[in-house]
Amino acid sequence: MKTFIGAVALVTATLSSQAFAAKLQFVGKDTSTETSLCVLAAEQGYQAVVAQLGLNKSQLNGTQCNGVSLKEFAASLKAPKTAVTHKTVVVSGNQSMESQLCLKAVKEGVQAVGHRVSSLKCNGQSVSSFVKSVKRS
Repeated sequence: MKTFIGAVALVTATLSSQAFAAKLQFVGKDTSTETSLCVLAAEQGYQAVVAQLGLNKSQLNGTQCNGVSLKEFAASLKAPKTAVTHKTVVVSGNQSMESQLCLKAVKEGVQAVGHRVSSLKCNGQSVSSFVKSVKRS
């Protein structure tokens, strides 16, 4: 297991200098069961070890990789999740007063279009329904 430390140190240094651009390949220095578990956990995560081997978590409690528990080891090599954000952009379909009012309602709120709210339709919907659907997207 100690021979695995050098490989993980190299991988950790590589991870800190790269932004997970390429999939890493982990290689154990020996063929012991513990090393195989550590490599599997590094590549696929702790849950993969549990699922693929059909073991329960208590059976893995004593397994260590580089002096830390198997679970902590796998978590330390996990790529950070990046938040996916999207932004909806609403533009006026034309220069008509109705289109401009719909755009204003989205940007400033339904109250901004004043008394015209009851008769105004935006893409075939009431102003408030249109604004809600845009805000949800």
